[in-house]
Amino acid sequence: MCGGGGGEEDPPDQMDEFFAGGGQASHVLHVLDTNQEKNKANDVAAVFNTVEAVVTRVVRGKDRLGDRCGEVAMELVKRVNSDYGKEIVLLLSGTNTAYQAKSVLRMLTAMVTLGPTQAREVLMKVNWEHDNWDTLSKRSSKKDPPDVRTCFIHFLLSFLFEPSPLVLKDFFSMKTRLASLFPGLMQDQAETVMLVLETLRSKVLENPAVSKTQKMKVFGSHNIKPLLALLKWTGPKKSEGTEGDDEEKEAVQESVTAFLKVLLGSTKHGVVFPDPAAGQGEKNLNHLAKEVLLSQAKPWESVSLSSVMVELVTACPDQLPVLLGVLGENWEPRDSPSWHLVMDLILTVMEQQDSKSIGAGMKAEISVGKVVENVILPHKLVEKVVSVGLEMESMVSTKCLELLEMLVTNLEQFLASLSGPLLISAKAAVKNVLKHVQLASLWGSLTGYMTKGQTEQVMSILRVTNFVVGRLDVACDLDVGQVLKEVELNKERLGDKLKEVQLSALKLFSSITNSSASLQTSSSFLAKLCTEDTLLMLLENIADCEGQEKVSSTEILSGLVKSSGVCLETGLDLGLMVALVDRENCALMATVLLEAIDGKKEMVEKVLALKFQEVCLRNQNQLSHSELFEALMSPDFTPSMVASFLPSSSSEEMFSPLILSMVG
Repeated sequence: MCGGGGGEEDPPDQMDEFFAGGGQASHVLHVLDTNQEKNKANDVAAVFNTVEAVVTRVVRGKDRLGDRCGEVAMELVKRVNSDYGKEIVLLLSGTNTAYQAKSVLRMLTAMVTLGPTQAREVLMKVNWEHDNWDTLSKRSSKKDPPDVRTCFIHFLLSFLFEPSPLVLKDFFSMKTRLASLFPGLMQDQAETVMLVLETLRSKVLENPAVSKTQKMKVFGSHNIKPLLALLKWTGPKKSEGTEGDDEEKEAVQESVTAFLKVLLGSTKHGVVFPDPAAGQGEKNLNHLAKEVLLSQAKPWESVSLSSVMVELVTACPDQLPVLLGVLGENWEPRDSPSWHLVMDLILTVMEQQDSKSIGAGMKAEISVGKVVENVILPHKLVEKVVSVGLEMESMVSTKCLELLEMLVTNLEQFLASLSGPLLISAKAAVKNVLKHVQLASLWGSLTGYMTKGQTEQVMSILRVTNFVVGRLDVACDLDVGQVLKEVELNKERLGDKLKEVQLSALKLFSSITNSSASLQTSSSFLAKLCTEDTLLMLLENIADCEGQEKVSSTEILSGLVKSSGVCLETGLDLGLMVALVDRENCALMATVLLEAIDGKKEMVEKVLALKFQEVCLRNQNQLSHSELFEALMSPDFTPSMVASFLPSSSSEEMFSPLILSMVG
């Protein structure tokens, strides 16, 4: 009996005649039902092939064949599983032929595809405990494809295609030997490997009906090893010169990588768990992830494996110390291809780190200091790699500087999520780790990078220094004025990064002056900073830019003006000026500011004179200046004698050099 056909345009065949003639399940099973002697294996296989053909035809043409045909197929499922369960497992024996074993597997696969009820019936009636199932995953052959192993794969996967939660629950509770498929995937055809992985990903990992416990049962540490090995898939042995091998390997590698990233890189769908304490609690919540990391000797040598490790540590930042431990023997700074690969892996891991979320998850009972020193700013990484590498030749120091900036970026996000005692503890831990970085030496290399036109490195140093001074409130005696002078001298080399470098250097100046009273700027230092070009650049940013650049420019300008001592202590005059800035008057405002700063001495004298006049007017003073001096020189002097010349305690400042420059 043929199992093909069944399409709307296909000509009638034996199967159509069977149904048209009122065929029943008993007709199909007649040979086995009526045989008084032991049924021969080939006879059983032939009947099973017929059962497969009937059920498959019903599956293909459910809508066209009608209910009676469906009833025949369902009766076959019941009868075969109830009456011939013994024959089913016997034909699967390794001593039986491939033809006989395949007849069983194909028939059972067809039954499962008939519907969830039939799938559960197969699951419940089949003797899964029998040893004959154990050899099926190993029965590979190039003769008469598909081989027994492939048919076994299709049979097991057919249960997963059924979306019924009850089917999946029953499937994972049985000894189905799904994991026995994994080791042999290394020699399977490319399409088979990708079918298995895609099914496992979409129907198991990403299926909300499959519990975490069920996933852990299938993908334990022993079972993950052959799946990781698939990143180096070889495929079936072929004759030399076979074309398409490279394309197949690439396709399989992509499929394996995508699967592993979900399996090991998703706390929602995979077999890893979120840890709010970032590994600093009493328990390790990700033993499996740790085992996987420790099993990888040189993960940096494979791009695909590296990407999987990145996803794993991104999902489980608590496992970062484990990965760094694996890399530790090979991270000693040196200008070698292997070291750069190790550093690229570390850089990618730190770039993907969600420091903001880690910070948001911090609680009082968690040691935030340990989280900083082990996860956000790994102490050993800074001490053994960054601090050492920054003092070495350019290729090494450049990469270490890139890593340091990345760590600082993560720190900023982490600290921004904290407050109160947690923030204080975190800052203390950061300072403790960064003490290994010679900031003065790093600052000293700035000019060299600038003269070489290495703007990325220049910006990295400025960002790191801004963080240390501005965010950690660390007092640093840095000559920002000299840097701005170097910036001016290297305008052409800095190119389109010139403005960004200037802004970052000025922001650093603002941080320095705001963080330490002992470092209040001298007039000569301010003169270096407050040039017309600098003031104009800041004003143009305020007028033209939005977001952080506008905020930074406003803060820097305010810091310069306040440090120059030309505005009111309240800053109201400065605030008014900033509010009036627009694109058309930037040059005018720059001139106003420069005149106030340059003419501060003369204007301060005018301010004092105006203030004296103001006080006299307010107090309605009737005394002359000569009478004031007489009172001051009197041996009987009392403050009341000059009270009309003194401002009241509630009087406010009315004049400043900036105001005089604005109205002048």
